Amino acid sequence: MSEKIPRMIFCNVCQKETEHSHLHDSVHGLEGTHMSGSERYQCVECANAIYKEEGEKKGLKFFLD
Repeated sequence: MSEKIPRMIFCNVCQKETEHSHLHDSVHGLEGTHMSGSERYQCVECANAIYKEEGEKKGLKFFLD
């Protein structure tokens, strides 16, 4: 799993703005690869994930999918 710089995003579960990490899964654990459909922003407090379809509605950028 790859992690990028956290950013502040409103979390629907926490009901407040929290830090979210930008993550994606690697294909079979191979570094430098990207599992299609796995790119997400994940809340560091509750681990709720925001995937592409929902995230784009919030104005989040998804570069890998």
